[in-house]
Amino acid sequence: MEHGNKIEGGDKIGKSIIFAANQNHANKIKERFDILYPEYKGKIAEVITFNTKFVQNAIDRFSKTDSYPQIAISVDMLDTGIDVPDIVNLVFFKKVRSKAKFWQMIGRGTRLRTDLFGPGDDKKGFLIFDYLGNMDYFRVDQRPEKSGIIESLSQRIYKLRVDILYLLEQNASDQDYVDEINKQIKEMSGYIQSLNEDSFNVKMHLKYVHQYKNPDNWINLNEMDTHYIKYELSSLVVIHDEDKRAKFFDRQMYMIEMAYLNHYDASQVINKVIMMADELYKKQTTPDIADNAEYLKCAKDPDYWKTANYFDLEVLREKIRGLVKYLDPGPIVDPVDTHFEDEIIETKMNDAFYNDEGLENYKEKVQHYLKAHEDDEAIYKLRHNQVITPDEMKHLENLLWIDLGSKDDYRLHFGDTPITRLIRKIVGLDRQAAMAEFSRFLDDQSLNSRQIHFVELLVDYIVKNGFIEDKKVLLQDPFKSIGSMSALFKDKMNIAREILKTVDTFSERC
Repeated sequence: MEHGNKIEGGDKIGKSIIFAANQNHANKIKERFDILYPEYKGKIAEVITFNTKFVQNAIDRFSKTDSYPQIAISVDMLDTGIDVPDIVNLVFFKKVRSKAKFWQMIGRGTRLRTDLFGPGDDKKGFLIFDYLGNMDYFRVDQRPEKSGIIESLSQRIYKLRVDILYLLEQNASDQDYVDEINKQIKEMSGYIQSLNEDSFNVKMHLKYVHQYKNPDNWINLNEMDTHYIKYELSSLVVIHDEDKRAKFFDRQMYMIEMAYLNHYDASQVINKVIMMADELYKKQTTPDIADNAEYLKCAKDPDYWKTANYFDLEVLREKIRGLVKYLDPGPIVDPVDTHFEDEIIETKMNDAFYNDEGLENYKEKVQHYLKAHEDDEAIYKLRHNQVITPDEMKHLENLLWIDLGSKDDYRLHFGDTPITRLIRKIVGLDRQAAMAEFSRFLDDQSLNSRQIHFVELLVDYIVKNGFIEDKKVLLQDPFKSIGSMSALFKDKMNIAREILKTVDTFSERC
């Protein structure tokens, strides 16, 4: 559900088959799925086997693009023969030992499908999730996909709107802005209020869900608020709208509104909207378009955009969004959807741990064990920035040099890296422990927003990596994107030195 290919701008999982081992296994997968994703009310995933009542009806529904289910959980029935071009994810959750059958199962994903992800955006491949070593068993060249999680269209729109609200609140002295802010707060907090707290991915962010479903906490947003909302909550939001083109248009207009409030150029996006409005204006035989011709006339006039303010832009967005469905397919509107980040700092992909042959690689065994046993007292202390005792150190040595392998294995894979540092690198640091050390800086009223943001980036880096091994990273992204530390803290060098001392404590304690 996180890494699979998605459709509709990333808001819906693409057609998928989970190959289960037997009927009980399939039923259990379905049961767990519905518990983990209650917001889908049981309609996204469906068991389709020889024991399914009206099974042909279920297959027909799965085969249709605009019909549920999206995920078919199958035992043998869909392994061969079925022809569903929309399939973009195959999940091997059972061992397959027949090579002929294995390749027939893979064949379920090879059917071509035009315009699957949007006009002109065809299906170009599919993903295989292999949990039981079938690819390895048949010695298939795996060449894993090097991609991260793509933000959905809903997430991108929501993040834009958070930034817009933050900027609007900077102009809150104007009564018109106050009314607009209250309207936006009601809508934005409403999305959080509508989240299903029984869903496991919502439960993982409950602290922030409870905080920001309260409209009062959206008043006078600061940069830390926007950070938490955008990076803890936006991925949970789904903006329901059957008209995908209208959502794309919303995103374009929000980008223009952002540019207006930030006082920077948005001519490329504006030119796109001008072309769309011009094409729509020619279709006044359509009643909806004729009724809104006045707004289209404004939107297609380049001079209008030079004087339009935020409220003018919002009116245009609301009036035109429902009209873009009348545009003919083509380059004016369809290529808007993009699937890339501005800059990828680092990407790591780990191989799956196969259950049939065991974990033969020492490095994999160590990583797997440490992540699975974070509650072990010594590991827990290192993850929470606490000093361990000599007895706990001996326990870790026995674990890595005897239980999981030999001292030679350790040296071969990890060199001279101290055990405590290795563990911290693998399991990272507890966010609350990191925040506790940096809280005095985050709460320092004398620091400006950019200085606070720099400290937040330090927290994020240390939580992920356990400590800062080489301070040269502070000269690289994401830190350099907001300026060097000497420039940021030129008037507060004493605080900068205290921050660096705090950074050092994390490496000293491991």
